[in-house]
Amino acid sequence: MTPSKLAQAAQLGDTAAFSALMNMHYHRLYRIARAYLRDEEDTLEVIQEATYRAYSKLKSLRKPEMFGSWITRILLNCCAREYRHRQKFRPLPMQDLHEQGSWDHPEDPGFWQQPSMH
Repeated sequence: MTPSKLAQAAQLGDTAAFSALMNMHYHRLYRIARAYLRDEEDTLEVIQEATYRAYSKLKSLRKPEMFGSWITRILLNCCAREYRHRQKFRPLPMQDLHEQGSWDHPEDPGFWQQPSMH
């Protein structure tokens, strides 16, 4: 079956057709997400999210022959969302925290000293 026919069948509720479409596009989607995010776990999570979103919005696909472009756009939106989330909550390396003085540790000499009362 052609990708266009598979997309039409998937829109009518054929889950096997949707699965076949995703299998056709998986390697390309993986390469795009991996290049964007550079992390295996995030890549797999974003592909799963894009697959879920595509499946739940399948009826909104106007041109079944454009399924590949459509799922790629969904994936890129998911990647961008993940990237923004990652930037917002990026932890500082421990060395940076120590150098900034915002991290105290019991092994530091001044950790157990009482603060001076000036």
